Amino acid sequence: MSCCVRGSLLNSKINLELESIQEVFGKNVPVIGYHSGGELSPYHSKYEDIIDLNKPYSGSSFHGATICIMALGCKDPNISVSFPDEEYYRHQHESIDYYKNYLNKSEKLFDETQQFMLSMSRRNYIQGEKLQQQNEYLESQNTELQKTLNELDEKHKSLEKRNQFIQKTFGRYLSDQVVDQILETPEGLNLGGENRMVTLMMTDLRGFTSICERLDPKQVMAVINNYLGIMTNIILKYDGSINEFIGDAIMAIFGAPLEYKNHAEKAIACAIEMQTAMKEVNEKNRELNLPEVEMGIGLNTTNIVVGNIGSEKRAKYGVVGSGVNLTSRIESYTTGGQILVSESTKNEVGDKLLVTGRITIAPKGVNEPITIYKIEGIGGDYNVSLPEKQEASLVSLPNEIPIRFLVIRGKDADGAMEQGNILKISKRKVVIACNKVTVEKFANIKCHFFSKQLEKIPGDVYGKVIVPNSEDQHEFTINITSMSSEINAFISGLISA
Repeated sequence: MSCCVRGSLLNSKINLELESIQEVFGKNVPVIGYHSGGELSPYHSKYEDIIDLNKPYSGSSFHGATICIMALGCKDPNISVSFPDEEYYRHQHESIDYYKNYLNKSEKLFDETQQFMLSMSRRNYIQGEKLQQQNEYLESQNTELQKTLNELDEKHKSLEKRNQFIQKTFGRYLSDQVVDQILETPEGLNLGGENRMVTLMMTDLRGFTSICERLDPKQVMAVINNYLGIMTNIILKYDGSINEFIGDAIMAIFGAPLEYKNHAEKAIACAIEMQTAMKEVNEKNRELNLPEVEMGIGLNTTNIVVGNIGSEKRAKYGVVGSGVNLTSRIESYTTGGQILVSESTKNEVGDKLLVTGRITIAPKGVNEPITIYKIEGIGGDYNVSLPEKQEASLVSLPNEIPIRFLVIRGKDADGAMEQGNILKISKRKVVIACNKVTVEKFANIKCHFFSKQLEKIPGDVYGKVIVPNSEDQHEFTINITSMSSEINAFISGLISA
């Protein structure tokens, strides 16, 4: 039995053993108890009491957790050892009976402990199996979770790439607000459309086709990119969406896909700033030894269908409706530096507009003549206007200069050329006399200039008729939109002569 269990069972009865021993050997005989592990434990309170027999018995507690007791011999002849009497044996019998009961209890406790341990072992085994199953389940769930996380990570990366693509692609044509709206509502990229009241803008560089004929491809792209770069920033500033770059032309939408009420005002303010910025465009062109250019702008407020057009593989945000064609027609009547707007745009903005002219036109595809308006400013929140132009005076020529011209109809710039004579000229305008053909207002003209010696000046002149001729009035005036450097030098010589 372990010393711990014995000590717990005997409690104070341990003293009976001690007293029985002392009755036999005498109280002056030193005794020692020891643990079942073998370490000694003196009965007296101090070790020196054991070897000093002259000191009286101190009465310190005997080590109660041991069953083995050793009596040490005594050399003192005055101490006699008495033999046990009946009382001693009675105590011994009581101790033996007690130990028997204790052993029975111990065996029972051992059996119960063994059963308990077996039960615990079975329980632990079952719990271990369950724990193993749970661990396996958790591992499988962890694997699935990790797989799902990996898939989500891939989707997140794919979404990031998609968003970056949209930001990179549309961000060059749409304002940040519009791009953010597309990213926040991906269903906005679905195919389909809706009716929307918007203001459309069409711009074009006057005479750019003839400019391209005189420049190499790199120079052509330099002119276009310089022009489009500056114009794009201004359009985005006013929340416009660039729908198309068509060569040197721009088509922009105000009021879609981002919807707002004052789209007509924004479009006009934007057009004014764009015309003002042409000074910066031409300054950069001069730095690169490139020709100067002029731009015309047409605006039209109309109800059209806007949305994603195309297929699942290839689509674009576009507009559909007769208003698109009318906007293009209005722009075709502009000269360099002009802004012309439809009556619907004028009415949408109201009295804030600075209108400096009105023109009645009969564009192709329109049943009845319509009125368009020349705009030079807008008040209200924007309060901007076109810079004042100092028109150069027309110089009358002492001797008429021969000229040949062709009225361009549609996209056809070939055909028999008519003869005429230059009566007056400035850097941007030419008055031509011709009694053989009637030239309508806003007609596009291609001209060949000749010297006094009837030698053709290299290059062509393109212009738009701003004052037509008639049966009674044989003179018509064109606004030059493009000319070669040789003709520009020739005109400068005529003016300064």
